[in-house]
Amino acid sequence: VAPNRIRIDPEEVSLTPGDTRHYQAYSVHDADTLGDITEEVMWKSSDESVISIQSAKGMATAEGPGEADITADWGYGPDFIASTGVNVDELPIRIAIDPSSLVLEWGDFRELLCYASYPSSSDRDITDEVIWSSEDDQHVDVTPSGTVEGKYHGPTTITATLEIPVLTDSIVVDVNERWSGAWIYPYRDVDPQIMPETDEAMFEIYPVDPNGNEIKDTLEDGTVVTWWQSPDEGVISIKSSSANLEVVIVTGLKPGTTSLMASFVFEDVTYTAPAFDIEITPLYTDLILTDVPNY
Repeated sequence: VAPNRIRIDPEEVSLTPGDTRHYQAYSVHDADTLGDITEEVMWKSSDESVISIQSAKGMATAEGPGEADITADWGYGPDFIASTGVNVDELPIRIAIDPSSLVLEWGDFRELLCYASYPSSSDRDITDEVIWSSEDDQHVDVTPSGTVEGKYHGPTTITATLEIPVLTDSIVVDVNERWSGAWIYPYRDVDPQIMPETDEAMFEIYPVDPNGNEIKDTLEDGTVVTWWQSPDEGVISIKSSSANLEVVIVTGLKPGTTSLMASFVFEDVTYTAPAFDIEITPLYTDLILTDVPNY
């Protein structure tokens, strides 16, 4: 059965400069059977600056941005000529992460964006097209979609990489310290700032968050309480009430005014609490003499 037309495969493609594509031509018969005539037709591009093609083989190369048509001519008249469109997109000339720098609180999440810039068109969001990586994912982790998580204090470089063409951009993400300080708290809310001699009171140390909030009952795993002390341990004595020094027992030894100090370490950062003032009062304040009757 004689063919009645020809067709080109693939049809209507989009490429980027440097891409190659092998076009094939087929003769089409009434029964819709196909015959490969790729090397029998004459191939031609309507714009060689957009896409070039080998006239006898059908191998095309995208040259630059624009639109063009690829035509196959079998040489048997207009019924045996077929064309298909090609769009060659611009390649970006640079990419940029937004924001260009970032400070996170410990444990916070933030979504990064990435934009590509083109020579003659507006920027385009390519956040989901780049490969995201972290210089140290123990400090700052980043997901394939560009969401970062602050995990450890200090700066880390986050990079976005576009593969075609190879373009990269990086930003520094800095994670604030987990806590802004420490504080000493009287155990069970008892106020022992004034204590008689020989009395005992218990104290705890807890962190202060970056907003200045005193966080009770929140010594996280990995926290090490390093010391408790007083500038005058002749007035009070200090002994531990827990294995990790989180709670101590203070005993009044003699009248006087002193203070209690403590510190803990978390993620290699030392946090020292402001001094907690304590006054030890005499056990007896007055000696009263009374007359003793004679018998």
